[in-house]
Amino acid sequence: MKLSEFSDTERVLKQVREGNIVFLKIKGLKEKDIGELKRAVERLKKTVMDSNGEIIGIEQDCLILTPEHATVNR
Repeated sequence: MKLSEFSDTERVLKQVREGNIVFLKIKGLKEKDIGELKRAVERLKKTVMDSNGEIIGIEQDCLILTPEHATVNR
């Protein structure tokens, strides 16, 4: 999935709530508006952590979001 604007966060969170692991490309929003990217990541982080999921940054332009039942071994 791609994060191109803040409103995309709802679509991403819906996937996580449905139990899906999401590989999220953030480069588009990063290049467009770094402030909006920070706001979007904070929203994603808060919601995912509240539901006992995980959010992990990999490289500079990608995040992995997992639901409660999945974990990422580091």
